[in-house]
Amino acid sequence: MAKEKFHILMETPISYATIQQWYDEYFHSYLSRPSLNEDDIDAITLKHLHSYRVMDLMVTIATGIGISPEDLELAKIIGILHDVARFSQYTQYHTMHDSRSIDHGELGAKIIREESPLSQGSPTTLNLICLAVLYHNKLEIPDDLTPRERLFCQMIRDADKLDVFALACPIYQKFPDQLGEKLKMHLPSHGDPTPEVIAAVLRKTSIDVSILQNMTDFKLFQLAWVFDFNFSVSIDILQTHEYLQILFDSLHLFPEKDKVVSTITAYVSHFLVRD
Repeated sequence: MAKEKFHILMETPISYATIQQWYDEYFHSYLSRPSLNEDDIDAITLKHLHSYRVMDLMVTIATGIGISPEDLELAKIIGILHDVARFSQYTQYHTMHDSRSIDHGELGAKIIREESPLSQGSPTTLNLICLAVLYHNKLEIPDDLTPRERLFCQMIRDADKLDVFALACPIYQKFPDQLGEKLKMHLPSHGDPTPEVIAAVLRKTSIDVSILQNMTDFKLFQLAWVFDFNFSVSIDILQTHEYLQILFDSLHLFPEKDKVVSTITAYVSHFLVRD
């Protein structure tokens, strides 16, 4: 897939610059709320910065897979908007754990349809962007999407995961006793992985976030993302920054650890060879 050239024409005159301005204003409308405490501000600021980094990664992936220059605007818009619901989610529920609050992909698509400038643009492009935002956090992409819709869903899922790796790995190294707090997951920082999580990794399948019991589970949940990566450029970024090795090193010893590491390592090697 990485070598295939995609040429998909943008159908909306609404530019990334217009969306960026709206997005920043939307973020600041939450930042200025008197009800927010310092933790709230830190949490939503973290996601604001995350969205910009994901936007940059969307450009990198789009360039790597040969997407048309005309569609870089669309990729950038999806990147910056994918977590737009996080501001409302954290302000209301004080967590970014969807199963303990609200599905931020679904809420994000609703916000974009109802409140963003995109609601005044092309219905086709609005629908594509909303689909990408809706499915960026789901366990799987549904089978009934068009190739065009699937492409942008795959791009945002890869870009989002890569930046969460980038955010989480320094925390694993520097703050091993504060993982749940630092990552705003509200899970215990320590504990053995649950059998369901280990079994999913060994089956080479993605893991439902709702079954996570502690941050060890979260690390395995994150490691299992490799089974959902779509482009060799994404795997190259993963390998260049040694994100997998950092996670492997951060795992405490448990009986299945060697099997987990070897399963993931072999999968990544095979992915790169086949591509």
